[in-house]
Amino acid sequence: MKKNRMAIGFIAQYVVILVTLFFSRVWFLHINNTGNLTWKEILTGFYLGEKFDISIAGIIMAIVLLLFIISRVIPFKKVWFYISNIIFAILMYLVTMFSIANAYYYQEFKTQLDASIFEYLGTSEIYGNTAAMFNLPLIFSIIGIITLVNCVLFSVHLKKVFIQKKYEDKIYTIISFIVMIFIVFIGIRGLQNRPRNVEHGFFSTNILANQMTQNGALSLLHSVDRQREFKNIDMKKLEFFGKEDLNSRARDLVGTENNNFLSETNPLLRITNTGKTLNNKNVMLIITESFSGQYIGALGHNDPNLAPFFSELTKKGVLFTSFYGNGTRTRNGVLSTNASFPVQVGRDLMRSPAVQVPFYALPRVLKDRGYNTNFYHGSRLNFDNMQGVLLTNGIDNFTGEKDFPKEITSQYHWGAPDTVLMDRVKNEVPKLKEPFFAEVLTISNHSPFEIPKEYDRLEEYTKKYSSRDRNAGTDDSLMMRYNAYRYTDTAFKEFFEGIKDEPWYKNTIFVIVSDHIINGMNNNIPLLLYTPDGSLKPQRIDDVGAQVDILPTIMGYLGGSYKNASWGKDLLNAKDGERMAYVKSPKEFDKAIIMYKNYYYVKNGKRYSLQDRKTFKTIDPIGKEKDINKMENFIKLHLQLSETMIRGKSFGDVDDDTSLKK
Repeated sequence: MKKNRMAIGFIAQYVVILVTLFFSRVWFLHINNTGNLTWKEILTGFYLGEKFDISIAGIIMAIVLLLFIISRVIPFKKVWFYISNIIFAILMYLVTMFSIANAYYYQEFKTQLDASIFEYLGTSEIYGNTAAMFNLPLIFSIIGIITLVNCVLFSVHLKKVFIQKKYEDKIYTIISFIVMIFIVFIGIRGLQNRPRNVEHGFFSTNILANQMTQNGALSLLHSVDRQREFKNIDMKKLEFFGKEDLNSRARDLVGTENNNFLSETNPLLRITNTGKTLNNKNVMLIITESFSGQYIGALGHNDPNLAPFFSELTKKGVLFTSFYGNGTRTRNGVLSTNASFPVQVGRDLMRSPAVQVPFYALPRVLKDRGYNTNFYHGSRLNFDNMQGVLLTNGIDNFTGEKDFPKEITSQYHWGAPDTVLMDRVKNEVPKLKEPFFAEVLTISNHSPFEIPKEYDRLEEYTKKYSSRDRNAGTDDSLMMRYNAYRYTDTAFKEFFEGIKDEPWYKNTIFVIVSDHIINGMNNNIPLLLYTPDGSLKPQRIDDVGAQVDILPTIMGYLGGSYKNASWGKDLLNAKDGERMAYVKSPKEFDKAIIMYKNYYYVKNGKRYSLQDRKTFKTIDPIGKEKDINKMENFIKLHLQLSETMIRGKSFGDVDDDTSLKK
């Protein structure tokens, strides 16, 4: 029995931690469940939540295991046991406290614990308010008792393991170490090959069901890590305008003529009256990976024109030639396009705990009108918490990598290639009840640029353009990008040719946009609105627009009135002088770009440059002070308002309950 104590002791203590965290989830449900959870949601929530608990328990036991290893190398084994017990007690107290506190924090703020709680350390008003709201002596007594029980069991399970001088069975000892390290490593990752993150807990349109899966301590760790990684700044540095001035500027941003504003907490929350007759046409939104403007003939770039079909299609629709991505990554484009919210300074918002609260996103607006909502993607749905965000913002039905045959997805790094994806959409959309919203996100035009062999034109491009390729032979080869870009255009061609005779085709508005640029072209991406019934007459619009404008532009076409909190304007009706595009990269902390009139304005700290947005020639700023001041204030408004909304969780409907309409 003596030789079995090592592995048994560690595993037994691991289980004790899991039982403790299970209790904290029961407590969370007890505090927050208003009776709107089904038994299926509760059981699924506990199942997914246990994986988060296994992750945090794995971190604690990894520290204990490390201390045990040190105790075998450095003398004074009893001393090391007491040190380990003290460290374990501190860790368990903190984990239990944050897990229990998370239940009350969610009850008050409808979101998980995040790093914002540290902003109020030392604030007596907060302590007083908390004490008035909750029975703190009882709560801390429960936390203390739970910690004490854990420490007693720690001693029972591991004291003899620590102080034992010698292990006679060396083979068993080695095997025990390997087993424990394996259990701890797999545990930290939450029983999967990738570290467990917030997105792995989203499974329901009921926000509370998703929230109960989270572990308060782990959510806090992730939030702190996000702040460290993206250097989240002091809010005082962003207080450019007073509250009334900020709200007034926010409403001027989107226009006041057709908007009935509903809230001072979210100054953009409004009912928009389009002034047009309501028509509930189907909406198909295609967000295309890296569909940058520099290879599209319709935008004037013919060397090479890698999108000949798209260029032909633009002749039948409305093409915006001075349209820009709000960010530099797919997650930026997906969020800005769907939620009409700008890219954050110092934040990676899609992966932030803040997005556990819903926006008033395009799928939700359409869902409120009776649309059934669908999302199609050839790759992993929860990458960058994409499915989690879309699920809580109105998407009901998802098709992702796991829904395609394994023999296909196993051949490609990102999953199903674009022709396979578009073929799936072509076959499934006719089965959808109308009106429908179908969002498609392509993937093949992304390194390592893997495409089906029958579409390969790499040799052709290499012969013609190899002299301009500095990275020939690598995964980031320009020729491979050319090949993948043209392949995506071919996928479009096959898709549109395959659906042109479908009954639903002429009752649909197609919206094609890129998620972001590749490189160069200063964030210019195409936006095409195409209505096969000819309700939108073909034209080219050179006025400025950005991804946040897509929601109000689509809704403007569909007509009627709708509730929203969009940052954009209807590009088919806004005056040119009102239009302005804002581009931000979370990685470039002090940099923002504004397109306004014919200006391309780059702000970098205290410095700026003013260029012509078409030729990129430098413009003399003298005499342009009024426009420069307007662009400066536009940047300040975006920085302050977006951060204020994120911290206040006020970017959506401030009166939301904890579940979306079904």
